[in-house]
Amino acid sequence: METQTLLHQLVKQAFPDSIEDSTLNNYKTYFLRILNVRTGIQLMDESELQAEMTKMTNKSQAYRLQDCLNRLSKTRLRKKNELIHFLFRTSQLGQNNSYTNQTLDTLFKSQEISQINYSQTIPKKIIEESPKNNDQLNIIQQITDKGNVTLSITEKDLIKDLIFSIQGIESQFICYDPINDSFQVKKDIAISSASRKLLNVMCECGWLFKKIQTFTQSNYNSLVLQALQNSIKEELNEYYRLIAYFENLLAESTLTLRKMYMWLKQPMHHLVQINLVLSQILTNVQLGTTSSLVISILCRYSKHGCPQTSQLFSRILHQTTIPIVRFINQWIFDGSLSDQAQEFFIERNDSNKIQIRDSGELWKNEFKVNQDKIPYMISLNDSYKIFDTGRVINWLRKQKKFTQFNQNYDLITIDLLGTEQFSLFVDQVNKEYNKQLIQLIKPNFKITLNAIKRFLLLGQGEFIHTLMELLQTELNKPAQQCYRHTLLSILESAFKNVSQEVRLNVKLLEPSQNDTGWEIFCLDYTIDEPLNTIFNQKIMLSYYRIFNFLWRIKRVEFTLTQCWKMHQKFMAIPNQFQTIKKAIQLSYQMMNEMQHFIKNFYSYLMLEAIESSWKKFIDECDKIQDLDGLIKIHELFISDILDRSFLNTKGESTQKLLFKLFDYIFRFKSCQELLLSYAKDQISQTDNQQLQLKNLLNKQQNISRLNQNKNQDIIKSLLELRKQYRDQMFELLEKLKKEDRLKFLHFKLDFNEYYLGIQESKLFNQDLERFIEKCLPKVNEVQIQPNRVQSSKQLIQPQQPQQRTFNTNIEFQNEVRSVKEGLRLLDEQRRQQLQLKDQFSKSPLQKSPLLQIPPTMTEHEKRKNDEDLSSSDDD
Repeated sequence: METQTLLHQLVKQAFPDSIEDSTLNNYKTYFLRILNVRTGIQLMDESELQAEMTKMTNKSQAYRLQDCLNRLSKTRLRKKNELIHFLFRTSQLGQNNSYTNQTLDTLFKSQEISQINYSQTIPKKIIEESPKNNDQLNIIQQITDKGNVTLSITEKDLIKDLIFSIQGIESQFICYDPINDSFQVKKDIAISSASRKLLNVMCECGWLFKKIQTFTQSNYNSLVLQALQNSIKEELNEYYRLIAYFENLLAESTLTLRKMYMWLKQPMHHLVQINLVLSQILTNVQLGTTSSLVISILCRYSKHGCPQTSQLFSRILHQTTIPIVRFINQWIFDGSLSDQAQEFFIERNDSNKIQIRDSGELWKNEFKVNQDKIPYMISLNDSYKIFDTGRVINWLRKQKKFTQFNQNYDLITIDLLGTEQFSLFVDQVNKEYNKQLIQLIKPNFKITLNAIKRFLLLGQGEFIHTLMELLQTELNKPAQQCYRHTLLSILESAFKNVSQEVRLNVKLLEPSQNDTGWEIFCLDYTIDEPLNTIFNQKIMLSYYRIFNFLWRIKRVEFTLTQCWKMHQKFMAIPNQFQTIKKAIQLSYQMMNEMQHFIKNFYSYLMLEAIESSWKKFIDECDKIQDLDGLIKIHELFISDILDRSFLNTKGESTQKLLFKLFDYIFRFKSCQELLLSYAKDQISQTDNQQLQLKNLLNKQQNISRLNQNKNQDIIKSLLELRKQYRDQMFELLEKLKKEDRLKFLHFKLDFNEYYLGIQESKLFNQDLERFIEKCLPKVNEVQIQPNRVQSSKQLIQPQQPQQRTFNTNIEFQNEVRSVKEGLRLLDEQRRQQLQLKDQFSKSPLQKSPLLQIPPTMTEHEKRKNDEDLSSSDDD
């Protein structure tokens, strides 16, 4: 009441007596609002005060105002600024006599006055803390009587609102501006520009705090992001302690804006740096932020040039990497993954979404390393060692045989991560676990490998030969008539001669049209875990291919052996069967060529292709230290065999030539069986034919002519087959000659240049034909006197129209001798030319042939037939 009375007196003195009472009451209310305002009012500096005083027309009033200000500055009142503001407003109103209720209403409606809380009176504490001296109280009352109409607040109120603002909370005088995205002091607050700038700078802490708090309150599935949230919350605890400290200082009235600014400098710097990091992380969250990106950003900031920033992010990084360290320990020591958010750099490979049944594929493809998720502090080499170590543990856990496994290592700590000791530890653990793994599987691996070499790579020759003899009858049947259980029983009977117990089985391949049992038969070896990781399906298919190729070659060798056995029964043929004897000799010569090729080629495969690769593989097995290395050298061993055996893509053309040669050998066996069957029939019928020779002479002549035609057809087939076989051999040798690594095989197949000589003799044979056309008598038919027995060597009609008759066989032999002499001279001339040219050392033509013209051949075929017969006779 005292304050209102004093204010009423002041308003009365400031205005003339003619003014209405209602107007005075309105002005009194206006000034009470100025004095009761809660916020601080901008303090006028000395330059502003001097400017206001110079504008005053009443100099005595100006001096009086100056004196009041000097006295007011020495007091301990809290609302000094409000009083000074009030004083200037009352001075201005006192100089203006034109104020009315309409003018005052405009002031009341202004934004400045409308925001003032005028429901309260001036606190009594101000009066209580004021000086006890009545003179000073009168001065204060006089100053209050001179108040103005501008809104004013105290520094304490600003600090109180600022404490809310730095926590991201709007207050009465500081609010959030969504347009500028910042906390700002209200524009209608009358404070100095320096104080406003200072407050706006400190309000940035509130904006930064609000952004960080939004991140910490978000929900993420990633354990790394959750760890980052927790680490940032721990750092904000220091910020909360600072705010509590500000509140204590504010209660003690010892906190100022400048002190508060100095205290907030370092926390503001930390908030700025954290917000920069979060902005980089949150920018990539929508693109799929991985744990490696978060950790890489933190690692980069932990190496900041500023020591405070480096320490801050080192603490945050230390807490953020806790999930990664837990993943690493769980993978290395347990071989398991519990990564629900898929943020670990080791992942389960579900790209194909298929069930992997093959253990070899399970070892290689069940897990994979995602290089995009490897943290910054872990090198690529260390990440693959971690992957390999956990894979070994995971693989061993699945094997029932290997339940015991030594693990004498401590868990990896967060402090160890990213250091040199971490790399050494990972390398040591990886080597130790792989060493134990190799020691566990190596004995069984060598036993299985030796068994595969003996049976699938045909290393045990006696067993394979015995097996072929037992399976011959069944495998000669069509493929559709071959049954696995029948072949398996025969295979078991062949094991009687094998000392060791083996786990062989029979595997029948998919048959093609016109296939026999030989083409679909394959031996299989049963392999259990854990060796099926090494001998996976792909490797076993390669072994099947090698076995089928070697089995086919062994079958060709077995076929030629049967041919040789059949030949031995017809080595002593009576001289009266000269034509059959010469045909058998030709067949024997062809068989020797084929045996030479098969034996040398099979020797190359077993020694050069398999045995040399085997020796290299075994030597490398003793040096191997991990399962991946063992699988790799085993695959190289198989690949080397396939390459040397012409079973890869590069050797397809050579493989086709070999298969054609094998087919010619099988055709040769058929021709030989036909020839020997014919010879057997002729020999068995000789005795009966001699007894009936006198009575059935004419009939015997017709039968003899028919048998001779059949014999010559067989010879013609053999000669054609030999020509085709040699053409393929020429092509094969030419192909082998072009490759350096196959030159030794080329030398073994043609060590005496036999085939080279035949190739070179083609040109000579053309000259030989021209010589025969000139020297050989052109006859139409050779006729023998009817009183003599007709010779088995007969001539048929050539295309020449002339005829010539030999009265006796002696005359025919003389003519042949003349032809031989001419051929000998021609051969001598050719040999001299070859010696001069030094092209080759041995003539392919050994002797002149006995010319015998079958009755059903052309003239050119007659000469070729007789040449081959005579050459085989000379051999």
